[in-house]
Amino acid sequence: MSNRNLAFLILFAICTSILGFVYYFFIANVGSVIFSVEWPNYVKISIAWEYWSKYDTDCTKICLVRRLPPVNYTIKIENNGYKTYTDTFKLERWEAKEIKIKMQKEVKVDEVSQTTETKIKSLKYRKFIAWKSEDVGITIERNEIWTYWWNIYSYTNNKWFFDVFEFDWNTENEIFNLEWINIDNIWLNAIDWIIMYETKEWNYFYDIDSKTNYKTTINDDIIFIKKTWENDKYIVDGKMWVYIYNTTSNDYTKNTLYDDFVILEDSKVLWLIKATSKDKINILNFTDNWKNKLVLHNITTKEKKVIYETDSKIMNIFYKDWNVKFSDENDKLYNLTELNLE
Repeated sequence: MSNRNLAFLILFAICTSILGFVYYFFIANVGSVIFSVEWPNYVKISIAWEYWSKYDTDCTKICLVRRLPPVNYTIKIENNGYKTYTDTFKLERWEAKEIKIKMQKEVKVDEVSQTTETKIKSLKYRKFIAWKSEDVGITIERNEIWTYWWNIYSYTNNKWFFDVFEFDWNTENEIFNLEWINIDNIWLNAIDWIIMYETKEWNYFYDIDSKTNYKTTINDDIIFIKKTWENDKYIVDGKMWVYIYNTTSNDYTKNTLYDDFVILEDSKVLWLIKATSKDKINILNFTDNWKNKLVLHNITTKEKKVIYETDSKIMNIFYKDWNVKFSDENDKLYNLTELNLE
């Protein structure tokens, strides 16, 4: 066989192969994909298949993409303000595949700062204390706590005295007093208006809302205390475990699967699992990626799912005014908006 004939046969074989490939993938065996977008109304869709093709389109509600070859695909769906949705699938010959899409909003983290009004109140209170010090001829010391229901609260911790004060813009009143007690440490929960303090023997906390003082019986180093939906129950974060403390019966229950939690509506609980809690992450079979995790637990269905992860160090979580908040190691407070609690 001459070289010319051989070259012709090779060229014919190549052309036949190309035509056969095109016929198989693009004419005889093509399928289609229907994208049903549940949320939001409009998205951008990018479809890439395992060879070289890529297809981009804008989609509102329902979109049909025809004449796609039966191969493996990767899709990416985007919309500003939502988490990018990615997935893979294989399209079979003559298949009409439907893909339902429900995107989640991107969680926003915003620091909670003092309002101008609160700063003005604080300034007025400091002036009031300065004037009062001049009147009595000695320096009056106050540790300002926060503003609550238009009043400002503060405390004084001398060697043998512990006092809590309320300032209503014009006068200052003592609302709590302990004498002959040596307090080692004081913590503040500015979200629930709780003052935590300890002596060498016991842990205490004072609830400004109810103006009630409690002595806990929990045998653990207490780190933080906050409220629940029930007036007589508090969540207590200890060094070892997390507890629900009942002030009426003066007893508690211990929780070992998470580092902090808040109780939501509809039989749901939001857990905090810190990145350092490797044993808890392993027990719950979550990905160990050195991130702090917020886990939504549906008590009714027993479903547990991670709904937020962050590199930021979360110390405590709160649920206030139907919004999730968290504090960091610097006692700064942040709002988490667009968090999916469904």
